[in-house]
This record gives sequence, structure tokens and C-alpha cells, in this order.
Amino acid sequence: MRRFYIYSLLFFLLFSINNAAFCQTQRITDTVCFYNGSRIKSVVSLKIDNDTVRDGEARFYYLNGQLWQKGMYKDGQMDGEWEIYYPDGVLKNILNYSDGKKNGTVINYYDNGVVKLKGKYTDGALNDSVILYYPSGIKQEVRLYRNNKLNGLLTGYSPNGNISYRLHFSDSIQNGLFERYYPSGKIKEKGNMVGQQFYGNYQSFYENGAVEKEFHYNGYNIDGSYKVYYNNGKIMIKGQYAHGKPAGKWKQYYDDGALYESGIYQEGKRHGKWISYYRDSTIYMEGYYLNGLAEGKWVVYHPNGKVKQQGSFNAGKANGLWVFYFENGQIKMKGKYVDNKSEGHWVVWYETGQVKLDLYYKSGMLDGVLTAYGEEGNIAEQAEYKDNHLVQQIR
Repeated sequence: MRRFYIYSLLFFLLFSINNAAFCQTQRITDTVCFYNGSRIKSVVSLKIDNDTVRDGEARFYYLNGQLWQKGMYKDGQMDGEWEIYYPDGVLKNILNYSDGKKNGTVINYYDNGVVKLKGKYTDGALNDSVILYYPSGIKQEVRLYRNNKLNGLLTGYSPNGNISYRLHFSDSIQNGLFERYYPSGKIKEKGNMVGQQFYGNYQSFYENGAVEKEFHYNGYNIDGSYKVYYNNGKIMIKGQYAHGKPAGKWKQYYDDGALYESGIYQEGKRHGKWISYYRDSTIYMEGYYLNGLAEGKWVVYHPNGKVKQQGSFNAGKANGLWVFYFENGQIKMKGKYVDNKSEGHWVVWYETGQVKLDLYYKSGMLDGVLTAYGEEGNIAEQAEYKDNHLVQQIR
């Protein structure tokens, strides 16, 4: 009986020792080489406990032998600080993890070692401010994130450090303030946007601070008063928009305030009578438009008020007889157009009234005998043309 008890006790102890060895967690280091076996690809600590999982320090390498990234695993998940390097060994990224998710500070570097980005993750999502930098180290952009989406004001900077733009976002969609600046830091334009569309009031500025343009958006279309200014503050254009198109009376001015042009827009197209002026307010040109195209009689004047040229348009193309004049009122040139092309007999005069050229056109090309005269009236040259090509030199 005593012998049986001793044997039983020994068997129990042996079984307990073997079972304890079987249940004990084991740790090993797994080393993997590249396909050619010449260099190490990764060295990772593993934990064997029912399953085999990464746990502990891990290092990964480039084919050139340089460290690619290093960090820690915990129960198969990335944990703590991780560092990533460029192939030449320069630090590229620092990230922090918790339970496999990015948590905490993130820093990215250029290959010259200058910080490229600083930010913060919470449960795998960007939150709070993210700052981007130029390779020079100058701040490039400041973004605000909430749950991995842009929310709030985004501010950009020029390489010289001056502010370049300010944009407001809601869930990564541009919504609200829109501002752009000159490299000097002076405001260039401001308004409001939703997506890629403007709304509300809009203004643009010259670098000296003077207003360049100002108008209003209604339903994403320009609507109402429309004004453009010179950089001296004088008005350049004054008009109206309706549903995104110029409408009604329209005036344009010289930089000294003198009227340059006036007329009417209808459905975004010039319509009716339009008049242009010289700086001294004498008429330079006048005529009519129909649905945005010149129509009917048009007259252009010399600064002295005398007619410079006159003729007619049909659907925006010169048609019929056109006559051109010198400042003294003497005819300079006369002929016909057909759909913007010279046609038939044309005559050109000297300012003295003597004929200078006598020529013929067909569909805008010289066709027939061309005769050139000297100022005394004698024939200086004569030739025959066909389809704009010289056929024969007569004299």
C-alpha cells in the first residue's frame, strides 16, 4: 500500500511538471531575409501562446540594409512609438499607436531632416490642428481636423511666411469664408464658398488695397450691381447682372473717369445701340447689336469728329458698301464686303484725292487686274491676279 502511494505521488508530480511546461508562454525572434538571402528583411519578436502573434520589438529593413521602420507590437497590434526612415537612413515619420490605431502625435520629415507635418491622431483619426511646412522650415498650411475630416479654418502661407489664403471647411467640404492674399500678405480677394461655388458678397483688391471688383452672388450666380475699379479708385465698369448674365445699362470708363463706352445687355448679350468715346468725350464709334452681334449701320469717327469709316453688318459680319476716310474728310478707300470678305471692285486713294490703287477681289482674294498709281496720276505698276496669286506682270 505504501509503495502504491509513492508511485501515485511521483506520477502526479511528473504530470504537473509536463503540463506546466506545455502551458508556458514562449517568445522567439523571427528573422526573415530577402529572396536572395543576402540581407535581413525583418526581425520581429513573436509570442507563442495558443496562437503566434507579434509581440515586442520589430525592425524592418530596405534591400540596401538600411533600417526602414522600427517599433513595438503588443498582442499582435502596433503599440507605442514607431519610426520610419528614408532609404538613406534619414528619419521620415514618427507615429504613435495604441491597440493598433494611430494615437497621439504624428511627425513627418523631408529627406533633408526638416519637419514636413505635425499633427495628432485620436483612435485612428486626425483631430485638432495639423501643420504643414515648406522644405525651408517655413509654415505652409494649418488645418483643423475633426474625426479625420477638415473642419474649421484652413490657413495657407507663402514661402516668405506671409498669409496666402484662408478657407473654411465643414466635413472636408469648403463652406464659408474664402480669402486669398498677395505674396506681400495684402488681401487679394474675399467672399464665401460652398464646394466650388461662390455665394453672397464678393470683393477683389489691388495690392495697394484699392477695391478691384465688387458684386453679389444669389444662388451661386452673380446678381445685382456689378462694379470694377481702376487701382486709383476710379470706376472702370458699372452695370447689372441678372441670373449670372449682364443685363440692362452698362457703362465703361477711362481711368480718369471719362466715359469710354455705354450700351445695353439683354440676356448676357449686347443689344441695341452702343456708343464708344474718346477721352475728350467725342464719339469714337456707334452702332447697333442684335443678340450680341453687330447689326446694321456702324460708324467710326476720327478724334476731330469727322467720319473715319462707315458700313453695315449682318449677324456680326461686314456686308455691303464700306467707305473709309482721311481726317480731312477725303475718301481713303471704298469697296464691298460679303460676310467679312472683300468682294468686287475696290479703290484706294491718296489723301490728295488722287487714286492710289484700283483692284478687284473675289471671296477676299485678289482676282483681276491690279493697277497702282503714283501721286501724280501715272500708272506705276499693273498686274493680273487669280485667287490671290500673280498671273502676269503687265507693267
